[in-house]
Amino acid sequence: MLLGLQFGASDGLERDRLTLEGVSWAAGVGGVPEISIARIEATSVMLRSGPHEIRVGRVAVQGLRCTLESAEGRLRLGVLTAERVDTTGLKLSGPLEIPSQLEPIADSLREAGAATPASDPSAGATLPDWFLGPLATVEGSIRGHIEDAQLLFDAEVTIPIRAGRIDFRDATVEHVGPDSRMGVSRMGIYVDAPNGRSYVYQFAAAPVSGVEFERRGIPLGPFVSDRGRIDLQPFAETILSAAAPRAGQGLTGQALTLLGRTSLEGEIRLGDGAVAMPGTRAQLQRRSAGDNTLRLRSPKMAASLDVEMASLALREAYANFAGLQGQCGTIAGRLHASLQASGAESRFELEIASLELLGLHIEAAPSARGASPASIA
Repeated sequence: MLLGLQFGASDGLERDRLTLEGVSWAAGVGGVPEISIARIEATSVMLRSGPHEIRVGRVAVQGLRCTLESAEGRLRLGVLTAERVDTTGLKLSGPLEIPSQLEPIADSLREAGAATPASDPSAGATLPDWFLGPLATVEGSIRGHIEDAQLLFDAEVTIPIRAGRIDFRDATVEHVGPDSRMGVSRMGIYVDAPNGRSYVYQFAAAPVSGVEFERRGIPLGPFVSDRGRIDLQPFAETILSAAAPRAGQGLTGQALTLLGRTSLEGEIRLGDGAVAMPGTRAQLQRRSAGDNTLRLRSPKMAASLDVEMASLALREAYANFAGLQGQCGTIAGRLHASLQASGAESRFELEIASLELLGLHIEAAPSARGASPASIA
C-alpha cells in the first residue's frame, strides 16, 4: 500500500518532524526480531497518492512493539501492537475515486456477496457481511426545504425517525395549498401531491426486507388508510448487501432534479450495538452519553453534503484487509466529512479533529503466512 506514495511537509514550511524515544532492537521469543519504541511522534506530515492527499497535524504512538518474520528471504511484519495512538488535525481529501493502491481492497468489498440479514447475534456469534445493529434503535429527524418544486411548489419536508423506524403517517410535506403525503408502496417511496403521485425511490421488485407497504381502504380503491413504514436496519442491510444496484432500482429522474433545489439538515442519533461491513466490524457504545450522533447539513443536495460527528465511540473494532488483521480495544474521536459535486466531478474531504485508539493490535493474516483454508477456518 505504501508504493507510489509521496511524503513531505504538510504546511509547505518544511516543519515536518519525527521524534523517537526509547528505541530498542532485540531477539524475542524464538529468536524473532522485535523492535520496541516507547514513544514515536510525527508532526506536519503530508502523504500524497496521485490526486489524493493526507495531511497530519500530529500523531503520537505510545508503547509500540513490532515483531518481524522472515519469508522467502525477506523480512515482513509479524505482529505490531501499541498501547495508545493519538491523532489531531488529520485531513484526507481528493476526488471521489479509489486510488490504485486500494483497488484490491475495493474489489474484495465488491465481491463480498449478499448476506442474509439477521437479528442481533449473541456475544461471539459470527456476524453477516452487512449488519447494522445501531439502526434498530436510531432516533432523529431529517428536514428539507424544496424551492420552487415543479410538483410541490415551495415545500417543507419533515421525516421523523423513531425507534429505528420511519412511519410515513408522521412524515409531512407542507406547501401552498393542500399538503402532500409521503408513503411506500410495492413500487417504491412516493409523494402524493394534489396533481398526482410521483416516486422518489423505486424498488426493482417487491417485497423488500423491512418494508410494510401502504394499505388502501378498499381493494384497489383510491383512499389510502395506511401510508406504510420502513424498519431501517433490515431495509439498509438488504440494499447494501446487493452486489450491484438492480435494474429499475434507485432515485428517479424527478428526484434527482428536485435535489438541485433542496436544502437539508438533520440529526440522527445512532443506537448501541454491533455494526459490520465486509472485512470490518465494531461495537457502537455510549449512546446514553450523547455519542455517535450524526448531524447533516446541505445548502443544496445536488452540490454538497456535510456530515459531522462530534463524539465517535467504538469498542472491539476489527478489520481484515490487504493481508493484515487489525484489532482495537476502543476508538474515540471527532470528525467532519464533506462531499462536493461540480459537473461530472465529485470531491470529498474528511477531517478528523481528534482520534484516540487504545489497545491496537495488527498482524499478518493467517492466509498471508501460508496457512491452508482449513486452518484459517
